[in-house]
Order: sequence, then structure tokens, then C-alpha cells
Amino acid sequence: MEDKKEEKKEEKKEEKKEEKKDESDDDEEEEKKEGQEEQKKKKKKKKHKKKKNKNKKNQLEEGPRENPYRELFKWDPKEVNNSRAQDNSRFRVIGSWKEGEWTQTNYPTKDIDELFPNKDWPVGVLCDYGPSNIWRATDQKKQELDKLDEYKLFSLRKGAECHKQIRKYAQRFIKPGMKMIDICIELEKMLKFITNFHGLDCGQSFPTGCSLNEVAAHYTPNPGDDTVLQADDVCKLDFGTHINGYVIDCAFTIAFNPIYDNLLKASKEATNEGVKNAGIDVRLGELGGIIGEVLSSYEV
Repeated sequence: MEDKKEEKKEEKKEEKKEEKKDESDDDEEEEKKEGQEEQKKKKKKKKHKKKKNKNKKNQLEEGPRENPYRELFKWDPKEVNNSRAQDNSRFRVIGSWKEGEWTQTNYPTKDIDELFPNKDWPVGVLCDYGPSNIWRATDQKKQELDKLDEYKLFSLRKGAECHKQIRKYAQRFIKPGMKMIDICIELEKMLKFITNFHGLDCGQSFPTGCSLNEVAAHYTPNPGDDTVLQADDVCKLDFGTHINGYVIDCAFTIAFNPIYDNLLKASKEATNEGVKNAGIDVRLGELGGIIGEVLSSYEV
């Protein structure tokens, strides 16, 4: 009897050992599978990153694409010249374009890649933001970190120059008596041409806004909307370009009646003051106060 009991104990021990062994084998297999899946994910991520970097490099180096949107415009050759000058005297406060260095024609006949074949997009205005952060401009570490933003700056500067070219053209053709929908269609046609619209790579970043009078923002005419721009209207024209997903969003105010001069000047000066004082570590409440102070000084 005792021998049988001992045998049963031994059998149970053996069974437990086998179970533990099976469990440990299963655990090892699961760990192995998890490890393989992790390796696959890493390889996939690495491949995606490599492809993304390759696309970035190609976009920095590739030549101009064929532009199918050139056919949207048929200018009379007699109307096209190489002058930068443009009379904007019908608009209040905006100011006219003066003669200066300019590679575009007037009307526009060159897209952004034709204007800058070397991809040396204009840098624009560089601002040093406040005495507490001036050290960033000379700090070697920050300068090296800035190099990581090369692709972003490349895209943003290109988008900004596109916006400038389209804005100049818009100021050439907009006048009282035009339908708002016609203004948007014409502007967006030029946007496609200048950016050489191409899927998600570049083009229009959002529907054109052309809000009138008491409408503050984000009004866009739908088909069938026959709203007409009147001589006594105030229109906030807001359109955006994007290059590689990096958006340039810029708006300007159109008015023809001198009664709105102070309103336009207040808005322009407040915007410039806000840009001048914006930057890292600036409290938004304080920035709003600075902008509000400029606006209230005009007593509009």
C-alpha cells in the first residue's frame, strides 16, 4: 500500500514537472513571437522613416514639375509686363506695390518653381523676441537644433512666397461690383497655378474666406450665392497655401470708403505689435493686453 502511495506521489510530481515545462515552453514561444513582432514593427518604422527622409531629400533637390494650370489663364501679351509696380489706390490703407527687384511678370505667368529655380525662397523679416530670449540667436546648441527644421522652413518660406504672389494678383482684380463667389474662384485658380497644385504635396490649405462687415470670419460663398462686394463694404479676405502640409494662413482687409481708415490702421498696427512681442515664454494674456492697448488707442 505504501509503495503504491509513493508511486502516485512520484507520478504527480512528474506530471507537475511536465506541466511547468509545457508552460515555460509556451511562455518562451510567446516571448519569441512578441520579440519577432517587435522586430517587424521596428523594421517597418525604420523603413517608413527612411522613405519619408528620402521624399524630403527629393523635394529639396527635384526639379520643377509640369504645370497643368497654366491653361487656366490666357493673357493678352500686350497686357503682360515685367514691372513690380501696381496701383492699389482704390483700396484704403493697403498701399500700392512699388518698383523693385521682381522676377514675376504682371499679370503672373510663372509658377513658384519657375520664379526660384534654385529653391532659394526669400527669408522675409527675422525678429529677435525680447531681451530674455536673445541668447537663443547666438547659442551654438540652439543653432544646431535649428538645422533640424530645415525642411519645415523650406516648406514654410516657399508657401509664404506663393501667398505673396497670389495676394498681389488678388489686389489687382478685386473691385466693387464683383460677386464674392467670382472673387474666390479667380483667386483659387491663381493659387493652383502659383503653387502648381499637386495632391497633398502643395496647394490650397482651406476654403477662401471673404467675410463681409459684421461677419468676423469664415464666410465662404456656396454655389448659388450671388452676394456682391459693395463700395461701402469691409471685406476680410483670408486664404491659405500649404507646402508639404505646412500651412501659411494670412488675411488682409479690403475697404474702399475712407470712413474705415482708422479701423484698418488699428488692425494693421495691432497685428504688427502682436507679431513683434510674440515668442517663447510669452504669456498669451499679456500678448492680448498689448494688442488690445493698440486697438483702444485708436478709439474706433
